Amino acid sequence: MELALKAAAKVNLLLDIVGRRSDGYHLLDMLMVSVSLYDTITLSPREGYGRRLICERQGVPLDETNLALKSASAFSAAYFAKTGTKLPGVEIRLEKRIPHAAGLAGGTADGAGVLLGLNRMHGLPFTQKELLAIGERLGADFPFCLTGGVARVQGIGEVITSMEPLPECWLVIAKPKQGVSTAESFRRFDKEGRFGRLEHGRIYRAAERGELRALGACMENVLEPSANCPQVEKIKRQMLREGALGACMSGSGSSVVGLFDNKRLARQCHYKLTGEANQCFLTQPVAEPVCFIGKGNSKGQENA
Repeated sequence: MELALKAAAKVNLLLDIVGRRSDGYHLLDMLMVSVSLYDTITLSPREGYGRRLICERQGVPLDETNLALKSASAFSAAYFAKTGTKLPGVEIRLEKRIPHAAGLAGGTADGAGVLLGLNRMHGLPFTQKELLAIGERLGADFPFCLTGGVARVQGIGEVITSMEPLPECWLVIAKPKQGVSTAESFRRFDKEGRFGRLEHGRIYRAAERGELRALGACMENVLEPSANCPQVEKIKRQMLREGALGACMSGSGSSVVGLFDNKRLARQCHYKLTGEANQCFLTQPVAEPVCFIGKGNSKGQENA
């Protein structure tokens, strides 16, 4: 049985670093939202027990460094440990639309999509809790990318508190031409050591109450100064001039997300930034991290 699905990107409307563990992992407090920007994944049975990844986008690794393939291996190992049965092989065809190294969890979204897809393909052998345990071992963004929607994310990414959906709104995502080194950003932040400097209550209350203007006013990412990317600030200023309720860098960057409660203004901002940013998308929040689709339907972005 062939199975096709769309895996959603995520954006951060808040990112604070509240501490650091003895093993070097940073403790985070984040407001994350799944958005209608998708990679498309097709899973097909393959003879034997091997796993193969196909992706036509240049520069995408096709070995186990790719989280889609790594997730398939982890799923197979967990399945064998639980049932004593070896899974047949699988071919993973990946159509990338989520930008790479953009703070949108594109690689993790693909990996989470593979886990959820294989679980359905093989008769749901794992519960959501068991899938989360598999995902946690693969990367910090996996728990949210397996849960989706709107959530407060804490710890190193493993503590998920799901929240009510946001009222109708639009999110413009713009990725500058300049990239950001995640490792360098965290190193620069650690030199300052200003952990937990944001007041989190206001933004979570605004999100719970569906108060978009209050939510926009609280959007912030403490990694922005450490990103050392002037284009981030330039795009933020332009989004605010175009009517965004708030704007901030997503994740470790370099994408910037702007929140709008007016579709016309969001479309106008998207149009103006399309020529200036390296990539630009007009999206809306979505409730699920993965959407299973019919064969041949590989639509990668909803019409926001």
